[in-house]
Amino acid sequence: MATSSSLRLPYITLGGVAIGVIFLSFIVISPLISDINATRGDIRTKQLLLQEKEEYLRIIDRKIAQLKTQGEQEQHLEVVLPTENRMEDTLRILHEYANAAGIAIERVSNKSATLQATASTARARGNEEVIPTGVGVLAFNVEFNATYQQLRMFINTLEKSPRLVDTQSIKIVRNAEDQNVVKATMTIQFYRQEIVK
Repeated sequence: MATSSSLRLPYITLGGVAIGVIFLSFIVISPLISDINATRGDIRTKQLLLQEKEEYLRIIDRKIAQLKTQGEQEQHLEVVLPTENRMEDTLRILHEYANAAGIAIERVSNKSATLQATASTARARGNEEVIPTGVGVLAFNVEFNATYQQLRMFINTLEKSPRLVDTQSIKIVRNAEDQNVVKATMTIQFYRQEIVK
């Protein structure tokens, strides 16, 4: 009998260890596994929350970029269609363009009032508008003597202007004494925004 109990002792010990391991796994490891699973769930939740916050920050960055772009566009519009009706600035620009082409302007006459009255009459009659509402015109007749090359440079400078400019008419008469010089009369229109109050 002693032999059979000594043979069973390792099995009993092994069984006790197995029961201890099972007991240990249920008592100690099972709560740890639950804690690990709960931690994983918290991590997933926090990752989703972080993704939402990152998306929100990206939206804010896009809005900030749009606002910056809008400011730049408004500044650009202010150059193309200024809001102030300063005749001196427009005349200064006109003289700068002429000087850049090597032209000395002999005479400038303001045609803005006539053109605005014509546009207002057309609007009142319901005719098709040439000049949109909210846009004002500063129109000038400009007379000067120039060579063909200078005239071409002046027209190119007007075309490249950051301001919105139209050349409505050009009249060229050749100088009888110097075949390379012409007397030019141009009707030039600069535009501006009209602030509606």
